[in-house]
Amino acid sequence: MRTLTYLIFLLVGACVATQAPSKADQPYTETTISEIKSDPWAWHGKTVRVTGTFDECLSLNCHFCEEEKNLSANHSSHKKCMGISFYDEREGFFPEHNSKYKRLVQLSAAREYETLARFTTSTIDAIYDASCSNVPEGKKSGDEWDSDVNIICTDRASQLDRARIVQTHIRRPATAGVINMYGKKALASLDRKTAAAISAAFQKTVSAFSKDTGLPDFVFVYKEDRNRLDDYGITALGGACKCIEDKCLNTDWPKREGDNWIETPSNPYICWQAELVDGVWRFPLQ
Repeated sequence: MRTLTYLIFLLVGACVATQAPSKADQPYTETTISEIKSDPWAWHGKTVRVTGTFDECLSLNCHFCEEEKNLSANHSSHKKCMGISFYDEREGFFPEHNSKYKRLVQLSAAREYETLARFTTSTIDAIYDASCSNVPEGKKSGDEWDSDVNIICTDRASQLDRARIVQTHIRRPATAGVINMYGKKALASLDRKTAAAISAAFQKTVSAFSKDTGLPDFVFVYKEDRNRLDDYGITALGGACKCIEDKCLNTDWPKREGDNWIETPSNPYICWQAELVDGVWRFPLQ
């Protein structure tokens, strides 16, 4: 169990340092990501206020980037980005013997923060941790290099810790956001027979259990035989969407796999995933 716990600890992008910052109630200093990166240890343990842009902010990939123009579909954009983890104000409510339930609440809160943050330009307050910021470019945390601190870093370690969103300036739908890893493949072309079958299944199943009635406004299929994203409960071959605004333009509809299941309050549509079982399309209740 200890080995499993340690592996999980590494996978979530943890960063262990001998001088980790701990207090979240310090006065903040307004700065920029570039200024912090120019001298990381000068900011270590300080509460900073920074304005920047979130990328997809999904699962283990939540980065906060200084300039929108530096966001691109590859991880080289993260040279001007920092890993970020959010503050959960409920974390102090659980005694040690309820640590399992505390962890579940923390995971739930993280999902909520991610949904609100992704694809936005926002101002945040956070504690900056330089422990994983001074690995020279081209080096890994296991390589030999000069350091005053014994650390264990992964490629997704958080540098902006216990972050709070102070203000959101711009919100974008998933179709306009950057998806660096998950769901970036384009949706497949759709023939009329498949579109009709998915629409009929939608009308039969989804409409019976929701306020949305009738045929869907948009149907899609994935390029791969099966799209598996177990963390988000998605095992689908295709799906359908309905517009939740007065009108959705053709440019509003999903174009990549992730556009239809990566949630953000700015999406003008809501989607359901569909399965193809024994040649019959169906929409399991989601």
